[in-house]
Amino acid sequence: MKISEIMKGVSTQEQERRMDAVNRMNILWNKKQVCEDKEQIKRLDKKIRLIARQEQSWMKNIAFFLY
Repeated sequence: MKISEIMKGVSTQEQERRMDAVNRMNILWNKKQVCEDKEQIKRLDKKIRLIARQEQSWMKNIAFFLY
């Protein structure tokens, strides 16, 4: 399945919202990779999990493209 197939039939605003969610997760993940403070890492993990929970209805279909 291609990402274009997953986004087919979805409004432009919804596509932008989804891409924003993915971008936010990527930014948090990159911050986590360079962070050395254990408490900060926990907070970043929590934020990543929150976004994943909120977006899980469609994100499960594109998980392949995210990793």
